[in-house]
Amino acid sequence: SARPARCALRDRCSSAAHCLHLGHPVASAPLAGGARGMLDEWGEAARGGEHTAATLAAGVGAAAYGLDAAADVRASSFVATGDSSAAVAGSGGGVFSLDVAERGVNGTRGAYLRCAAHAGGSAVCGTDRGTLVRVTLATGEARELELGASERSERVESPEPVTAVWAHPRGDAALATSGRSGTDAYYVSPVWRRARLLGKLRTCAVKACCWAPVAIEQPRGASGASDQSTDAFYVGTAEGAVLAVTVDGERHDSARQLAQIAAPREPICAMAAAETLAGGVVLLVATPTRLFAYGGEDGAASVEGALQRVPDVVELPGFADHKSELLLHVAAADGGTGDALRYAWMAAPGVYHGELRTSGAEAVSALEHDTNGSGGVLAGGTLLSYPAMESSPPLSIAATEFHFAVLWEDRLAVINRLSERVAFEETLSRRYELRTEGAPLGFAVACGDLQDGQPPPYAFTPRSLLVLRASNEGGDIWRALLGRGDYEAALARCSTQAQRAVVLKARADACFAAGDYSVAADYYARGSEAARFEEVTLAFLEAGQPDALRAYLLHRLDALPRTDRSQITMLVTWLLELYLDKAARLQQRMAAEERAERHAAASAAGGVFET
Repeated sequence: SARPARCALRDRCSSAAHCLHLGHPVASAPLAGGARGMLDEWGEAARGGEHTAATLAAGVGAAAYGLDAAADVRASSFVATGDSSAAVAGSGGGVFSLDVAERGVNGTRGAYLRCAAHAGGSAVCGTDRGTLVRVTLATGEARELELGASERSERVESPEPVTAVWAHPRGDAALATSGRSGTDAYYVSPVWRRARLLGKLRTCAVKACCWAPVAIEQPRGASGASDQSTDAFYVGTAEGAVLAVTVDGERHDSARQLAQIAAPREPICAMAAAETLAGGVVLLVATPTRLFAYGGEDGAASVEGALQRVPDVVELPGFADHKSELLLHVAAADGGTGDALRYAWMAAPGVYHGELRTSGAEAVSALEHDTNGSGGVLAGGTLLSYPAMESSPPLSIAATEFHFAVLWEDRLAVINRLSERVAFEETLSRRYELRTEGAPLGFAVACGDLQDGQPPPYAFTPRSLLVLRASNEGGDIWRALLGRGDYEAALARCSTQAQRAVVLKARADACFAAGDYSVAADYYARGSEAARFEEVTLAFLEAGQPDALRAYLLHRLDALPRTDRSQITMLVTWLLELYLDKAARLQQRMAAEERAERHAAASAAGGVFET
């Protein structure tokens, strides 16, 4: 419908802009030729690509000067309710692929791989023929090593298969178990020609193993082998006990129990140790249903000292025979600044993950993002549920910087730990080159030094090693951070100005919705590539926020090149209108206050007040 010829309250309004601010109908009279020319020139500049957000001639500018071309845009429709980061050119994204890394690493006897671990640039694989195969990942060179015979294996014609293997963080030593119950434990030394059966562990079913972080710093000689003939490590048993094991150069071994996990008694499925910033040690122990973290925020002087402290305990539903796995890896901190030591526990309901609270600034950052309220070693614990389409438990998990790779018998899913969305998935039986190698049995246990960087995850089939490669994994992480409302971290992960503009606009939308209009004006101006000029200005007008609008226009004016004279003139003209409007409103308020004071004075004197 046509607007009234003039504002019914025009006598009290200082300008057409003032009418619009107050929600009054304004006249449809055309502008003078000069102002009309400026609007037309701005519109031509926008259509010509000189100023992508300058469509003021058809919208806000026309409304401010009383033209019928004003668009009917409401502030409520302007505030974003969906994903502000959609369809941004050049945002990038991680690309994952599962490829065959090494074929035929199952030895010379036609054996099949049963387990694997990797560290220090090499992988150690156990076979169903009771042998170990050490593979140098850089060259593909493989060397087969036989396990020492036990009394049980000597009584049978065929050797027993290797059931589990763990590698020293340097990659030059390993512990392996064989037998149906895993009661035969063998130690592989870099200076021994044959694996050694550890007699002190023959009464224990070893289910987990880890080395203390200080063992990583042992010196090595020119040949690459350790100069120290003694090695010490820790094992977890099927009875829930933690044992310290020592092996010396003369092949003597000793084992002593350090701790027994609290009732109910469960088998220990996985163990991991890490060094804190203060030089202490923390120890993580996983069972089918519980995760224990020993050591406290500053860590203990040793693994034995950590086990003497009261642990943090996380308990999740599960079943006794669930295969639990535990990972430690270095990845981006939840606070968005720097890296943090993170843990991931493959539990029955999903992957429980978070940061390890150690000391210093890292501890403060972890405390701020703590969602489980543990207040101890574990911080920021989050349960990432498995995809709903999977009814069976996973075989194994692996971690990259921002994703978890979850492996089932015929499917691999790579899940973003921030957005909890599947970033990559593959049905393994559909690929011929994977089908010929056999179905993957799991991921090789990552045992490497965390200070050496994050190697790619390796999976193993009965015949080969597979590698999960990631290209530009962090290229799209800013979207996930933005979806969580972590604007500072999202900005830190942006690589282009277009991405930063989207983040700034989303932050401005949030401030606008919260009523923080002055801050929103600043972010809208900084993210002008993603925030349309006419929508922003109309939003402030509809919200009745002339001061925020004025601040936004000033920010935009400061950002304009000095050569864009027409656009500068347009903004200056509009700003002048806004300042005149504000001056008129201030004058009216001062006059009203003066009349009120005169009325009060007259009433006090008993006189008659005249307007």
